[in-house]
Amino acid sequence: MNYGTIKVDQITFTNAGVDDTLTVSGIMQSMSGSMTVTGTIQGETIIGTSTISGATVTGNIGQFTSITGVTGVFTSYISGLTITGDTAQFITVTGGSAGFTTITGTTVTGTTANFVSGIFSAEVSGLTVRGTTVSGLTVTGNVGSFATLTGGVITLTSGVFGAGTAALPSISFSGDPNTGIYSPGADQLAISTNGTGRLFVNASGNVGVGTSPSTTFHVAGNARIGAADANAVGVELGEGATGNRSVRIDFVGDTTYTDYGLRIIRGSGGANGDTGINHRGTGLLRLNAEDAGAIGFNANGSERMRLDSSGRLGLGTSSPSQILHVNGSTNGGIRVEGTGFSTGANIQILNTSNSNTTPSFIGQRTTATPTRGIEISDGTNPYFYVDTSNGRVGIGTTSPDHQLVVQKDSGATEIVINAQDGTSTANLRYRSAGTTSAQIGSVGSNLFFSTGTSERARIDSSGRLLVGTSSAFPVRIATTEITPRQQLYGSTGTDSSFVQGCGSTIDSTAAFHWFAKFASGTVNDNTTAVVSDERLGTITWSGSDGTNQTQAAQIECRVDGTPGANDMPGRLVFSTTADGSSSPTERLRISQNGVVTIKNGAVAEIDTLADGATITPDLSASCNFTVTISGNRTLANPSNITAGQTGSIFIVQGTGSNTLSWGSYWDFPAGTAPTLSTASGAVDRVDYIVRTSTSIHTVFTANYS
Repeated sequence: MNYGTIKVDQITFTNAGVDDTLTVSGIMQSMSGSMTVTGTIQGETIIGTSTISGATVTGNIGQFTSITGVTGVFTSYISGLTITGDTAQFITVTGGSAGFTTITGTTVTGTTANFVSGIFSAEVSGLTVRGTTVSGLTVTGNVGSFATLTGGVITLTSGVFGAGTAALPSISFSGDPNTGIYSPGADQLAISTNGTGRLFVNASGNVGVGTSPSTTFHVAGNARIGAADANAVGVELGEGATGNRSVRIDFVGDTTYTDYGLRIIRGSGGANGDTGINHRGTGLLRLNAEDAGAIGFNANGSERMRLDSSGRLGLGTSSPSQILHVNGSTNGGIRVEGTGFSTGANIQILNTSNSNTTPSFIGQRTTATPTRGIEISDGTNPYFYVDTSNGRVGIGTTSPDHQLVVQKDSGATEIVINAQDGTSTANLRYRSAGTTSAQIGSVGSNLFFSTGTSERARIDSSGRLLVGTSSAFPVRIATTEITPRQQLYGSTGTDSSFVQGCGSTIDSTAAFHWFAKFASGTVNDNTTAVVSDERLGTITWSGSDGTNQTQAAQIECRVDGTPGANDMPGRLVFSTTADGSSSPTERLRISQNGVVTIKNGAVAEIDTLADGATITPDLSASCNFTVTISGNRTLANPSNITAGQTGSIFIVQGTGSNTLSWGSYWDFPAGTAPTLSTASGAVDRVDYIVRTSTSIHTVFTANYS
């Protein structure tokens, strides 16, 4: 039978005026537009893209974009309905009652779900699940009753199990049904193996091993942890002979038994009121770690102390490197306390390998003052002391009044810093803020002074003071080579300069450099007088000649007569070295009576004055001058004149017949100024001596050729 196409806006089937069931047989291929079904649609296949509401859908397959208030098979969103069918495939199902053979690939949230088989890829919550098999899912809800749970990790937030028995525990293991967890009575829990109860916890929290417990921890019979051999027991719980117990844990302060291997007590006070390990017998209490084992002690869940197989004790470390090794990240201290000044608090150190019987002591002072301090002593005499109240250190004293005090009542007081090989440096370093430091050190018998990383001065093994060099250099006096005891060197004039200064405002006080001579040969011994012509001191200048340091000039002081008490005549001798010579020769002498002797005569240069309308000599620049005049000129008063200065001025006619006027300081015989020679090239000379700051006496000599 062939069918055509029916297109209607609305189909309504009534029976006696009442809406009734409309039965559609065959396949509904499509529904376009909006369709409202107020009755019941029954069919084998429903394919639609619109909206169906307010109806009950019964069938095998339902595929819709949106379904509201109906029952069916869908790929989208369903809410507020009753769903009845064999197969349901949903993205989301909420707020309804679902009864299906199979639900796959969805999240189901609702009140009730009844399945033969439920396979889910997401979450099932808020419903009651009853079925045969549930696999591959997370179940969250109120009640779950399953014959088998398989697949992945299954989380049950609540559940009720049967009480079970020791032979058939309520929770057992595949292939081992007589081993598991069961409840022997109300508020009790037990573990069985091989059908027999082994561990019990009662309603009071008591634990029993092999028995229902009557105390907090109850062991039935002897319990042993360790080797089966009775002579190699690790830990044994239980009674031996009457009055002897290997381990007793007592919570009532019982003192019935007198010999305990291990006793832990919680009593009401007194001798039995302390929790701990008490050994009350006459034998030795031992904690044994066999072979190469170690003994560890834990507190608060972490190891706090360990005794290793080598007998080293570690506090705060599981790897002690010394006989006693203390390590604490926050509190790593050791406290030794004495309750009185007479006993003190100390650590005694004794090495008996050399038959020594007297220990050394490290401890606090045993007297009332000072109250804070650490000392190292032999028990009587303090050798090293730290005053912890102010950070001062005393060596040989317990009363340091500075940061470091070294004291010895008799004999030498020394601080020795050794470099044993004789070549390495032994340093005493000083450091302020930052990393720059100063140091005093030694290499061999040489003492040096450094700032930063550079050596600044040295006292060598011969007692010579060296500044700017670490090696002493020889110089020569005439042809005799000497190595001075004090040497100052620098790469520039500034570096090698020597300055003495005095800041006093008193005229009689000033910086001075003193040369002293002791004729006796002993410093500060003035019992032997120096003799006439004896050298008292010398200042020498020298330079490198390509081979040696050779003198260029010197000033020396010699005795100039016979000395007496508070009488020391002296002279100064100025010497220079002539070209081609290696030693200086005397050039000028100032004798003890003030006589100045110039060996080769005095030489004063003749400076040239510039020609001009006014000519002004500067007597601080020279004393002798020459000037050639090319017109009528004025010789003005000189500048910088000093009484006693003498000299000559040569006046040369340039073009001839030039005249010269004179300043007011120039005084001539009879008060008459001289007249210059008139010939071109004529030379006239004026000799002068400054009498006062405003008077210069002159002698005029005319017409030199």
